Amino acid sequence: MQVELSTSLAYAWDQGTKAERTLSKLNANSRPATRASLVTAAPTPRSTRIACRTRPARRTPRAAAQATAVRSTRPTSRARSSTAKADHGMFLATGKTQPGPMVVTAKNDKGSHWLLLCRKVADDDNGMTKTKTFTDMAMAMIGTNPKTGRTCFFQNSIGSGKDGSKVPHLGDVEKSTAVWSSNVQNYYSGTCHGESAFVHSPWIDGAKRGNGKPIVPKAGEHPDFLISDLSAPYNIVAADKLGFSIPKQLVSDEVGACNNCHRLAGGTLKNFANWSTGTGEEYFSNITDFGKKFENSHWMAPRKDGITEATWDASKYGQALKFMEKCNNNSADPTCLWADVPPGNFNNPKVER
Repeated sequence: MQVELSTSLAYAWDQGTKAERTLSKLNANSRPATRASLVTAAPTPRSTRIACRTRPARRTPRAAAQATAVRSTRPTSRARSSTAKADHGMFLATGKTQPGPMVVTAKNDKGSHWLLLCRKVADDDNGMTKTKTFTDMAMAMIGTNPKTGRTCFFQNSIGSGKDGSKVPHLGDVEKSTAVWSSNVQNYYSGTCHGESAFVHSPWIDGAKRGNGKPIVPKAGEHPDFLISDLSAPYNIVAADKLGFSIPKQLVSDEVGACNNCHRLAGGTLKNFANWSTGTGEEYFSNITDFGKKFENSHWMAPRKDGITEATWDASKYGQALKFMEKCNNNSADPTCLWADVPPGNFNNPKVER
């Protein structure tokens, strides 16, 4: 069965249950989407497909102050082209970005949230905002249940499974290998998704619902994902078989300004912490002057309560960052206190610091 939807909230019946469907383009000022087909949220052994057909409208530099997604000019190279500068870039590409990525989310009747991200756009003569071809790490899917913490990661076959117009159902053993890899990919590295399933940044959160909330469920904005809940379970299905492990989280009082809202583990403790607070030349060398302004480069913490660029280093957030850096450089420092990420009722492979 295939279901039809647009960018606005839509519902479809799947085996007698109602599932929320949402499709968005990665552009805050996007036009209404064309209609697209979407697979059911929970994998079942039958053949359906997603058609990723809509693309974000290209933006002009003047639109930067109003938008939260990509600002670019058309790339000149034909495959995996990234724009020279962006106000906010992709973390995966260390600040680089390009027109055309898409994100789809769905929630099933068990409370699991599913996300499909089509990225690494290739220009196949149709234009990067119209193509259905996504090369390299093109299509990635994450499924997570916030109540149990059970999480799955799926990755396309690098270099071959790149047709975004025909995405077979994961449970279709015969057809799924046309896109989805039959081998374990290092998609979950313990870095990018070290403390929770979904990674947020101004770039990905530029994909909005009709009510202005991010398409990708966000703690504190989506009712299923609570903010300031370090006890929320997180575990990877078959992690021990796949060679995945969840890093320990930093829980010292000195980082309370940050982990008061979210855990600090993996990338959230390292590169992501820097890139969300104005540091990291490898990232900000790809960012526009507009994106480097304090109010745009320091998007964490969301509330700064009067903190300015001049007072940032001395603030509780600036001091927390310095402590994180110390613990990253020497995890054995006795002032650096580490704890396991709660696995819920499921075991995660043991991690040593």
